Amino acid sequence: MHEAPLCAGCCAILVAEDEATLRLPLHDYLASSGAKVVSVDNGAQAITELHRRDFDLVFTDLRLPAADGFAVMARAHEATARPAVVMMTAYADVDSAVRALREGAYDYLAKPFRFAQVEAILRRHCQQRQLLRERDELRQELEGQRDPAEIVACSRGMQAVLDTVRKVAPTDASVVLLGETGTGKELIVEALHRLSPRRKGRLVKLNCAAVPDNLFESELFGHERGAFTGAVARKRGRFEMADKGALFLDEIADLSPSGQVKLLRAVQERQFERVGGLEPVQVDARFIAASHTDLRERVRLGLFREDLYYRLAVITVEVPPLRDRVADLPLLVEQLLQRAAKHTRRPVPAVSPEAVDRLCHYRFPRQRA
Repeated sequence: MHEAPLCAGCCAILVAEDEATLRLPLHDYLASSGAKVVSVDNGAQAITELHRRDFDLVFTDLRLPAADGFAVMARAHEATARPAVVMMTAYADVDSAVRALREGAYDYLAKPFRFAQVEAILRRHCQQRQLLRERDELRQELEGQRDPAEIVACSRGMQAVLDTVRKVAPTDASVVLLGETGTGKELIVEALHRLSPRRKGRLVKLNCAAVPDNLFESELFGHERGAFTGAVARKRGRFEMADKGALFLDEIADLSPSGQVKLLRAVQERQFERVGGLEPVQVDARFIAASHTDLRERVRLGLFREDLYYRLAVITVEVPPLRDRVADLPLLVEQLLQRAAKHTRRPVPAVSPEAVDRLCHYRFPRQRA
């Protein structure tokens, strides 16, 4: 067969074929390539498996009991991992081939086919996955080399913030950012993640103020199929999506008391159960939170749990408002004009010294709590 396994155990493949005389040999052949293979004999079961786990590649017969190959492919395209789909059929007509490719099939196999054809598809798919992985790693490496000083800042206050970012980023310490709305807290969060060893993982964001309390647990932890009305499939929560990366909880001060309790356990134990599930899910994620109000004051007033605050605020970074960093205004104006010129494809307009002076002497209003 192969001199060396093509997939080396890194590729998960689903085979949907109702004819056992083809399904079993294809399963064994793919497994011999080093892939992890799941085989089913009907379309409904294939769709269930696509709900249940992630796959890299799907081989599906066009004509299946319960649901046809196009239904399986449609579900594959909705999955988080978006596996490539190879359509197999004994009805090797041009119309079905064209339709399959038009609807997003990776390739097409007409029965009876030779395993050499399967190997060619598998080899091409593995090579493409490797190229995409190398591209993403290179992009992340280049992003990781960018300095947070790219954030426009020459004022002492913002320079102090960026110095803290450089020191804290290489650690796994949880961070809380405090600052008024519009001070650039999200840019600081992105810089923290970009400079951390976790930069190859995802930075997953959740605005606590935008999620209704009754949906917070499902949004954060996900849910199992059938957990409640409308839960037609398993859903991964933001916490699980942040595994090996970081979870950014914006406007955390707006989290309800019940939401604070649920979050505390996840922060402490780094594990949770999906809504409607019993099996604990372990997650390795860094926590970063932000608030436009002073969390310490909310703790004092009994509006925010003290134990949760100290779990999250291992490091606290206070981002100064614009009125306290007037020295940054000329640079900010220049950056905004450059962005506008790039967008409109016009020369960067000049700003008179008088206009800059008026901006620097403007009394920026304080944020209302």
